[in-house]
Amino acid sequence: MSDMPDPELDNLSSSEQEAKLIDEARELIVDGERDKALTKVQDALRLNKSNTDALWMFATLTTQSDKAIAALKRLLSLDSENDKARKLLTKFESENDELLSGHEHEEGSQSEIMRQMLKQQQALLEQQNRQPVINITNMASNVANQTVGAVGGARRNETAFIVGLLAAIFLGIFGLAHLLNGKVGTGILYWIIGWVIWLPLALLISSTGIGACLMLPLHIWVSYSQAKNGATLSV
Repeated sequence: MSDMPDPELDNLSSSEQEAKLIDEARELIVDGERDKALTKVQDALRLNKSNTDALWMFATLTTQSDKAIAALKRLLSLDSENDKARKLLTKFESENDELLSGHEHEEGSQSEIMRQMLKQQQALLEQQNRQPVINITNMASNVANQTVGAVGGARRNETAFIVGLLAAIFLGIFGLAHLLNGKVGTGILYWIIGWVIWLPLALLISSTGIGACLMLPLHIWVSYSQAKNGATLSV
């Protein structure tokens, strides 16, 4: 029964109670009180699950399509000639099929999206695997080799060579290439030879005009030779 007992129903027979509940439900529907009407109909069905009027009203009032379909099927099992119930059942079942189809389509779309994402991820991984591996050690070695030139099949420190050559030609400082390349003993020896022996000798030879013409290329050649020797790296 409903939450608030109706004293009038206690004095009525079961069939009379069903009829009264159905009438009250119809009045509530007219007044727009569908929820209250549904409660009345459910009370009637508790009294008699085979009440065809209550089954029809329940199917039209409930918001749950599965329960409406169940009520209409029961109604048609009791009254197979009820065309209204058959049409409404067909409508509900069609709507249910469309809803299920929509869910399946949505799930299928989501599955397809997941498959596409997995394919793209796999493609990226394959692309990364095809890329050459960068050897940092080799890169560092190549950068270092860019500062080293070839001298007669050997390697040399280009910075030490250039600085040593310029210092020897313009300042008469021999051995600077050796010092920059880590050959300290040889560098000091060349520095002493340059200042103690070579510079006085060069000044003496270049005191005459012809001596100056001969001394300049000779000085450049000596400067080049000692700078190249000092900048050569041991391999």
